[in-house]
Amino acid sequence: MSDVQNLRQIKGYSILAKGDIPVMINKENFLVPSQLNHSKYKVIHLDGWTCEYMNFIKRKQLCKHIYTTKKLILKT
Repeated sequence: MSDVQNLRQIKGYSILAKGDIPVMINKENFLVPSQLNHSKYKVIHLDGWTCEYMNFIKRKQLCKHIYTTKKLILKT
């Protein structure tokens, strides 16, 4: 895993550490709190992971919101 991905993973875990928990809409859809404000980002887990966060849309790499969701639901 690259340094950038490690940083995204740490930022994702910090969302959980401060007590912000994603809301499960159903088994594939989650609303994940922003790290910086009161926004929420939709994370979808079907055949792979997607997020409406601009970082994910632009780079097509796992973002902090996906790492937050993975940690919560997959315990990884």
